[in-house]
Amino acid sequence: DRTLLSRKHSGEGPVVTVGLAYEAQIVSHVPNDERDIRLDWLITEQNVYRFEPV
Repeated sequence: DRTLLSRKHSGEGPVVTVGLAYEAQIVSHVPNDERDIRLDWLITEQNVYRFEPV
């Protein structure tokens, strides 16, 4: 997350975050804190999810 945050604020352009998971791993809530970077996309074997910015 520190690397992504550093890149995001470097002025080098947008950072797009993509995660890979199995559909069975998806849960309704994931604990996070101020150091975590939210995913833009999540790809599973069944779906592609796009998350809106907070």
